[in-house]
Amino acid sequence: MGTAFIMCPRIDKSTLLDKFIDLPNGERKLRMPYKGEDLVCFETGQADEKVIKDSILSLVNYDKRISQQLIVKVLRLKWQRKATSLMKEIMKRFGDLPNGIIEHFHLMDANIDFKQQKLSIFGSPEAVTQTENEIAAIEKDLASRVQQQTEKWLPDCVVCMSPDESCTELYKLEGCGHSYCHTCLKAMVSIAVEDKQFPVDCAKEKCSLALVWKI
Repeated sequence: MGTAFIMCPRIDKSTLLDKFIDLPNGERKLRMPYKGEDLVCFETGQADEKVIKDSILSLVNYDKRISQQLIVKVLRLKWQRKATSLMKEIMKRFGDLPNGIIEHFHLMDANIDFKQQKLSIFGSPEAVTQTENEIAAIEKDLASRVQQQTEKWLPDCVVCMSPDESCTELYKLEGCGHSYCHTCLKAMVSIAVEDKQFPVDCAKEKCSLALVWKI
């Protein structure tokens, strides 16, 4: 059994390894190394160099046609809201990254960078686009839920009915727990002081509890 060494600089690193092709004298196992290196053919009989070369070029051209139909996208998973992680939400839906993403969207490959919170996806245009669109939908849904949580924890002022913009502008009465923005509470107390209307009652409809100061 002999071994034929054939230089084939056109072979790209992305070409699949351990290809099997049929030659006139029997089966040949091709080992495709890095670009520019020798291609080794382990033969079972007399090697036909022309057939081997033609088979190699056929495999390479096929691989190139396939690679032209694949695209790569890098998705940033670092979300603008620090309280909630988009990456964590994706892991909840698809399992461990990147395998869960690959299996769900039928991608060729994917790579996750936890430090930079980036997801690189590789596959057909349809699979990559579907992945990108679904992650965008998750982000939109997440933003909606975070907004609802914000409204829940920072409720509207009972006077002006506007949402409080931050915790520093939020005041809750000790007695009834109703919320006031700084502007409305200050105005309400100032008017009560000027008109000598004490005690100051909560302005919430159907609530008559007095304002209680906490010292």
